[in-house]
Amino acid sequence: MKFERKTLPQKTYIYSEHTVAISGPEIAQAMGTGFGELFMLLQKTGVAPISAPMAIYPEMPSNNQMTFRTAFAVEDGDVQKFAGQVETDIIPAGDAVWGIHVGPYMGLGQTHQALWKYMEGEGISGSFVWEVYIDDPDKIAEAALRTEVYRAVAS
Repeated sequence: MKFERKTLPQKTYIYSEHTVAISGPEIAQAMGTGFGELFMLLQKTGVAPISAPMAIYPEMPSNNQMTFRTAFAVEDGDVQKFAGQVETDIIPAGDAVWGIHVGPYMGLGQTHQALWKYMEGEGISGSFVWEVYIDDPDKIAEAALRTEVYRAVAS
């Protein structure tokens, strides 16, 4: 797998946070619920997201549980439309190491391990991670699904 260091602009996003056991079915259920809620809210407010669906992992898993945010990037000017309805945050501007995972979501753990190993080998300290789900799993075969995987470079 090929990884590349990129400098990215700040990205504002809306999100729903979930803490679940590290289990494929529980993660999938929480992701489905979270993205469904956000899709409905985007339709209700008339806001078009400026990203594909994202999952942001603000902290490392512990005690067999993981916390993640189902999210969509939105224009800064649209944030006030979500007041009191959903949380908002930013991915700060800065460097991240990026790669594309191709295949089932269940294989993303291996891609993350490869990313961490690559960064360690390059002497790059990392921070939080996020994924961007490029393809719709209802329209693309599981083996062909593309997911962008990012790890922020620690400052």
